[in-house]
Amino acid sequence: VDNAKAPPVSCVKELADVEAVDIYKLPRIRMGIPELDRVVGGLFFGQVVLLTGKRGEGKSTFMSQILVEAIDQGYSVFAYSGELADYHFKRWLDFQAAGPDNIVSELDMFGDEVYRLTNPVVDKINRWYRGKAYLYDNNAVDDEMESLPATIEQVIRRYGVKLVCVDNLMTAMDVDAGDNLYQAQSSFVRKLKQIAVKYDVAVVLVAH
Repeated sequence: VDNAKAPPVSCVKELADVEAVDIYKLPRIRMGIPELDRVVGGLFFGQVVLLTGKRGEGKSTFMSQILVEAIDQGYSVFAYSGELADYHFKRWLDFQAAGPDNIVSELDMFGDEVYRLTNPVVDKINRWYRGKAYLYDNNAVDDEMESLPATIEQVIRRYGVKLVCVDNLMTAMDVDAGDNLYQAQSSFVRKLKQIAVKYDVAVVLVAH
């Protein structure tokens, strides 16, 4: 008893035992905006990044830009969009991938300028996406459908995804009318964090 040592506190480590890591050499996904990459450093794997703001302020557009940048850097990506139809989400991403030199403008029946992509450009973008970009299918109907976090884990293991984008928090959660919304949000974000750490991926979550 005299020589007994007090057991360590669970989930606590000495700061001196933490590995010294050069954070400037850690792999990351660059966001493609020089000033933001300079200040933030990019998206580090193992992290959950929250994008928040008022409706219409560009959260989804910024998330889409990050997706395009990640694909361009050779990373596979997975996206969930709870608000947009698949064709709408894809076309939004297509325009960002195409760039201004590949977008054609014309006037609609009201005399307003509208934009489109030619078939050769769309085909080229699709070849660029192939094997690197995956989207949650909101049209799938299956009584045994898994939760979104479970689907994310499967996609990571199957396709080697390194960036997960979820747009947005409220539509992504499986919440019943009687559930505590705050607890449901906390549980969902905690699951995303566990996935990010377990598989060493970056997760971007949009929240209003």
